[in-house]
Amino acid sequence: NLVWVGDYHALTKSQLYAAELLTRIARQKDRVALAVEPIFARNQEVLDLWMAEKISEEEFLARVRYQDEWGCDWTGYKALFETARELRVPVYGVDCHPRNDMRSIGRRDLSIARQIARLMQKDPNQTLMIVFGESHLASNHLPGRVRDILDRKKIASRHVVVLQNIDPLYWALQETGHGEAQAVLVREAVYCVFNA
Repeated sequence: NLVWVGDYHALTKSQLYAAELLTRIARQKDRVALAVEPIFARNQEVLDLWMAEKISEEEFLARVRYQDEWGCDWTGYKALFETARELRVPVYGVDCHPRNDMRSIGRRDLSIARQIARLMQKDPNQTLMIVFGESHLASNHLPGRVRDILDRKKIASRHVVVLQNIDPLYWALQETGHGEAQAVLVREAVYCVFNA
């Protein structure tokens, strides 16, 4: 019920893959939600307005300070959000500050983990797809913290992590004659897909 998708923010293909995966999940599951990094939780109301098409894209981007906070190409994220809108999948911003202080990544991850756990507590039977930078998806970062919180609250969770385009894995496949592989199992419940 928790699908972690590693995002490479500067690669539009990364978000396009997430949109494709969201579509596949929504076809198989009744209740699906999407949580994303590039929108702060405090901007949820603005995100809801844009998803409901009550404000323009320009107003949305200005109000969430997309260029100032992220600055990467909007094309891929726009496609992901539009896919969610077409599928009627609710989208939640889950990020928080401090974003640019690596010394505070643990505190930031804990705040984000609490936000994700609240979403799961609100609807434990949903499938929540979380699109987040791969550096946060190490087992002792976000997935582990969310698992710990949900375990304490006695909310059942099964996690799968989907990473994208890990160079050493790609080259290992090339060397062993498996260069056409589109995905590999890295370890239990952790996969890597190749799409770029």
